[in-house]
Amino acid sequence: IGISVMKDILSMKRFLPHHLNLLGLSLLRSVLAERMINARRAFYGLDQHPDAAEWKREGVLLKDYDYYLHPDNQEEFQLLLQMCSASKPNHIPSTLTWVEKNVFSDRNDPQLQAHIDTFHSVVKIWVYQRGDVTIENGPLHFMRGSSQNNEAKLRWIYSVTIPPSIEAMKEPSLRYNGNATNDGMSDELRPVLPLEDYKRTLIIADTSGIHHRGHAVPGTVRRTIRVQDNMQGGVPRLDPFEWSGWETWEK
Repeated sequence: IGISVMKDILSMKRFLPHHLNLLGLSLLRSVLAERMINARRAFYGLDQHPDAAEWKREGVLLKDYDYYLHPDNQEEFQLLLQMCSASKPNHIPSTLTWVEKNVFSDRNDPQLQAHIDTFHSVVKIWVYQRGDVTIENGPLHFMRGSSQNNEAKLRWIYSVTIPPSIEAMKEPSLRYNGNATNDGMSDELRPVLPLEDYKRTLIIADTSGIHHRGHAVPGTVRRTIRVQDNMQGGVPRLDPFEWSGWETWEK
């Protein structure tokens, strides 16, 4: 393998077409990225966060948005997002700008098809208001546990990335067309709905897990609150293969 290919392997490219995918190159990238992220989380002590076990197991958290919106709880919110993204302190802006976003249902929307955003962890955030978002509005659907690289998920990734991998080259956010039960996946794809206990539910999801936008009658509006656009809908993405912590890892 040449230097240029190695750079591509250890990059954030969502899909790398290569004959070595027959030998599991795409799987190697996924597993290595996952282990790097887990190592960063442990290095910063974030694996001890009270929500860390649920985040690792499920890949999605539902919280009280208004609690974290309070100025007294901003530090706690920062720590939560830092844990989810396995990021160093100060990676996340101290003040987040929230904007209302209306999504209109369209039967040709590619987000309706189950997919992963990329091969490594990506933290995205939605806010759903109680009574505003129901199953009829086409909420986020998420396969809990699918952000982990278990055997079933890796078998699926292998099947869609081996040559000629035509679909993966067209759309590197890999599409899942299987049957979760037959494939032995971690769960079914299920709607993520606002909790009755909260006026507004904060949804934090790792979109390296399998997910899609819910189906709704064309023209139906789903009203949400999102982090401003230049935040990519969540926590700024990190290169999973870049980390300066190795020098002090054993200390």
